[in-house]
Amino acid sequence: MLLLKISLVSIVVGLIAISGRFWGAQVAGLLSGLPVIGGPILWFIYQEQGVEFARSTAAATIGGLAALSSFCFAYSWICRRCGWMLAYGLCCVIFLLIAFFTRFLEISLDLNLHQITWLTLAVVLIQLMLFPVLSKQSLSAPADTAEIIFRMAFAFLLVLGITKFAEILGPVYSGILTVFPIAGSAIAVFSHRNHSAAHAAQSLKSMMFGLLSMLAFFYVLAFSNASFTVSLSIAIGAALLVQALVMLIRRVSLNNFCQSKSANP
Repeated sequence: MLLLKISLVSIVVGLIAISGRFWGAQVAGLLSGLPVIGGPILWFIYQEQGVEFARSTAAATIGGLAALSSFCFAYSWICRRCGWMLAYGLCCVIFLLIAFFTRFLEISLDLNLHQITWLTLAVVLIQLMLFPVLSKQSLSAPADTAEIIFRMAFAFLLVLGITKFAEILGPVYSGILTVFPIAGSAIAVFSHRNHSAAHAAQSLKSMMFGLLSMLAFFYVLAFSNASFTVSLSIAIGAALLVQALVMLIRRVSLNNFCQSKSANP
């Protein structure tokens, strides 16, 4: 099991980082929104802690996605005015504040799974609407070797840490930490430091679109009453479907923009 934890997540995270060298930062950012870390964490938790614990963790993770989206949104605004160290520090604080505030709302308002899912979806969509205006031109920001190693190492440490201490943390805190911005941190810091604030913002916006598929994944996993293996398969299918729809909508939107620019030079 330990060997699987070491290899599975680290290899997938590394491949996604490398994809940016071939298809650009937007594609890498979008793929980073897939549950390539959260999915394996929940699988290992299911194997070690049982199905009810895993489903509760998946439900808690949904609220954490609002915090992850807020990290990306805040960094994209803050990085325009300050360096990467200050921006990253502030946004990590924002992530934690939003994560625990969302949890507070969930408890105080007695929100059920469907309500917290709609709330998280609203947060992501509103933040996408209020996102800084970016150039339509795709900016190339391929991950360097240091960034790839960083992502792989910290993804492994996160998976190992959460699964090892899941029983102590409980499903709620395990769920919140499951969506800690590992990929988001690497994308933000390395793109900002090595390229520009615009590169970082463009990649993070793509990642936020990817969070829609992650939301579908965790919702299905928490809601389904089928066996965990079947639920996981359905959740993966839902995530891929949403991801395909997002990519299609973004491509159509970009084509329409290019056509309007051609018609009105």
